[in-house]
Amino acid sequence: IASDTNKVYGAEFSFVGNEYTTDPAALYNGDAITDLTLTSDGTNKVVAVNEVDGYPITPVSVKKSNITELEKKYDVSYADGKLRVKKRDLTLKLNTVTKEYRDDLTIEGTNFTVSAETPLPDFETPTNVVSIVCTADTSEVGEFPGTVVPSADPVVSGSHTMEPDYNFDANNYNITFENGNLK
Repeated sequence: IASDTNKVYGAEFSFVGNEYTTDPAALYNGDAITDLTLTSDGTNKVVAVNEVDGYPITPVSVKKSNITELEKKYDVSYADGKLRVKKRDLTLKLNTVTKEYRDDLTIEGTNFTVSAETPLPDFETPTNVVSIVCTADTSEVGEFPGTVVPSADPVVSGSHTMEPDYNFDANNYNITFENGNLK
């Protein structure tokens, strides 16, 4: 039986050969399956998040010199496992915005940086947040910490360099924001 396992979106995953179990009561006289080759479409770092159904982990072959003998003695069957791809954490830090007194306030959708604590996979880049707003009374003079915030339903978009037909998909991330300041 291939064992269920997890990985985070954007990470490579390789099987080492021991991600399976056998029914200990099913084999006798020291017979054992010692190395099983497994495969799954979920190992590719660009596959989408799939936390519920996962991607099937399929046994491909047994690396055992006596597998033919085992197959003569036993009814060998394999059962798929699941490789669940979990969302990756991503924190976007909203930058400080400056405005002159009596000027209109405009906040660009590119007014953010990716937190170093939540690095992105090397193939995706968020490039725009729609929309970023300011909660301060902009008719007043002063500094207003933490008042540059995402709207109630921000939309994050971006680019994807490995698959030309794809774009940054916010559904693959648990996105949080750190509020910015108004000066």
